[in-house]
Amino acid sequence: MTKQEYLLDLKEALASYPNDFKEEILEAFEAHFQDALDSGLSEEEAISELGSIEEVMENIKMMNGDLESVSRATDPRDTIKDNMSAIQKNIKELTKSISEVVNQNIDLSFSTRINDFKENIKSNFNFEVRERLVIEGNFDINMRKGNTLACDFTPHNNIFTKIIPDLKFSSDDTTTYIKLNEGGGELDLTIPEAVRKIIINSKGGDVDVSGLCLENIEINSNSGDYYLSNVNAENISLKSKSGDIDLNDVSAPNINASSISGDININGDSQNTIATSTSGDIDVTLLDNVLLITKTVSGDIDIDLKGSYEKVEGYTVSGDVDMQVAYADMTLVAHTISGDIDLPSMYKRMSNTTYIIGEGNAEVSLETKSGDIIVRD
Repeated sequence: MTKQEYLLDLKEALASYPNDFKEEILEAFEAHFQDALDSGLSEEEAISELGSIEEVMENIKMMNGDLESVSRATDPRDTIKDNMSAIQKNIKELTKSISEVVNQNIDLSFSTRINDFKENIKSNFNFEVRERLVIEGNFDINMRKGNTLACDFTPHNNIFTKIIPDLKFSSDDTTTYIKLNEGGGELDLTIPEAVRKIIINSKGGDVDVSGLCLENIEINSNSGDYYLSNVNAENISLKSKSGDIDLNDVSAPNINASSISGDININGDSQNTIATSTSGDIDVTLLDNVLLITKTVSGDIDIDLKGSYEKVEGYTVSGDVDMQVAYADMTLVAHTISGDIDLPSMYKRMSNTTYIIGEGNAEVSLETKSGDIIVRD
């Protein structure tokens, strides 16, 4: 049975109950499924944890007396408003009770085992600091600057977390490894200056990095957003299939950020910047820049260059391209099929698609198939 089949059967089983009550229950079970999938379980495993439709309905009927009595209220002195208020209140109480019953599926010793698990992390995470840190698994990751390499892990807290995470630590001469083989959760790390290279390979989860100075940071994830703030590095490489990428106050000679369906926002200082997305918007604000390449299929592109620049490319199929520069000195090639091109009057037109301002030193190419192109200074 799939998730959709399970929820459809549950909806049919709840047919005789008030609509608001049905919606509350279905939303709660939808949320439980999402928690399960985020924790790495399959739909079949999630259904096994939730119990059969018959078991769920028994739990509902066991607590249904108050709901029925409220629904049958016949006191003529009660107004419609009072009846509805009472029903709504009772629905919320029953939904909470049902959630508690579902959560009783958790092994009673789970909290004790989780505490033992966390104590085991503290006792085993005692490696000497290595230059390189590699992290793999399905979790949210928070990194902050610290004097030592310290780790804290909190398992995801939902009805599916009776699976004790399998978190392993190891190291060799150059690298510290943190690998989550099973389960999910939140990993908090403090990173000392001795760590120079960080590689994160995540199945899912957000990554938040702040205040670090590194040589390289590389993040690859199937889903999840990336947040980097106040980060200095030689190279930043970020790839996400479905998450947003947000870089604020970053400094790196080389930045490469790509997402299939997420937005990309870069604000900082970089000499060579590449930002690509399939269906997301791209917003880039940079100081002095040598090379900037931005490409998206269905999103808009916003470029704000605060300093000098040598080569800029902005390409989108169906979005707009908007570029603002502090110093207008470029040879601009601007091309759109069905959109408009809006340039300041001082730009000299050399051909159908080529314009020059100043000495024409920088090379700028802006293209969209069906959007507008706007250049401001």
